[in-house]
Amino acid sequence: MSNTLVEQVADATAAVIEPLTVQQYHAMIDQGILEEGLPVELIDGVLVRKDRRDQGGSIMTVGPRHAHIVKRLQRLLTELLHGERCHVQSQQPVTLNGIQEPEPDVAVVLGHEDDYDDHHPGPGALALVIEVADSSLPTDRGCKQINYAVAGIPHYWIVNLRDSTVEHYINPQPHLEQYEYHTTGRAGDTVTFEVAGQSYELAVNDILA
Repeated sequence: MSNTLVEQVADATAAVIEPLTVQQYHAMIDQGILEEGLPVELIDGVLVRKDRRDQGGSIMTVGPRHAHIVKRLQRLLTELLHGERCHVQSQQPVTLNGIQEPEPDVAVVLGHEDDYDDHHPGPGALALVIEVADSSLPTDRGCKQINYAVAGIPHYWIVNLRDSTVEHYINPQPHLEQYEYHTTGRAGDTVTFEVAGQSYELAVNDILA
């Protein structure tokens, strides 16, 4: 399957692309080659600028609606999961494998924040990953969905700002590079996820209000 960013670039340019590893990426930051905090993420071994714009906006900016929904999700999930042995992080790295370190808009991470003072959360620690999508929708449905499925992330949501829906991808099939099930939550529906065997839900209306 020629769906990774590296393969797509190689097909388009007829060039051989050598993926950048997570270790090399971190070394570039440590050595000052890359400025820490730049709005980039490592996808398929390629440094990609994070697309957080609203449709029609500049890639250099964070769209107001995108920012609003990310903050709303973080607040709703933090309130919902208060007291549970997990925490919510926003736009922070997760290390999926040696060449994948995306920064999802929101993630529910098992354990306490202090458990990750020397490393980023990996696949086994991620209960739910969320991307808020407008201009980024093709990427979030494409290579990011594949990468989260391959990593075995149990629940992946795309908050689709174009259609005012929440796409829920369930039951990852790593060997097939896809999720087995996909549902779409609309106004009046709820979307669910699990943390340590406990089920939780949020109303689509509350997410997209």
